[in-house]
Amino acid sequence: GGGGGGGDFNHQQQASRQQKKDQRNKREEPPPSSSDVVVTLGRRLIYSHHIINPQKRAAVVNWAVELGLSGCSKIGWPGVIVVEGLESNVSLYVELLSKLRWKNLTVRGEQTVMGRPGEHLDHLRAFPKGFQEFGVHSMPEFAKLVRSVGLDELLQTLFKRYPPQT
Repeated sequence: GGGGGGGDFNHQQQASRQQKKDQRNKREEPPPSSSDVVVTLGRRLIYSHHIINPQKRAAVVNWAVELGLSGCSKIGWPGVIVVEGLESNVSLYVELLSKLRWKNLTVRGEQTVMGRPGEHLDHLRAFPKGFQEFGVHSMPEFAKLVRSVGLDELLQTLFKRYPPQT
């Protein structure tokens, strides 16, 4: 065990350094008290031609956990990832994954949920905390979990079925 895949951390450190720089530049107004903070939860359904490579599989799970995201992935052909968490972290996650070499990696579905002032991010989550990887032949179980947490509409984007625009 251990070793290998160390190169991925450089991307992450650069990205987090960039984030810190961005945060410093935004600090003109005083920080709001926690009772006024409005969090935005982001969700993505990410489609890949396949997820097989052990380093990529590790990145899919480990980066989600490190960024405090919850959700699940289904490996094999196709590869599918459904992830949710703080919108800025979900964006960073997609950006980090995109930097790995994929035959095809596309965000098919996207949702954002604005919390009420003072509402905790965890109250907005559909998935329980943590990240689950499903095996190659586990699409039915994967789909069942995504539906069971109330995200059928997001799941439909996998098949390029989108809700009607209102």
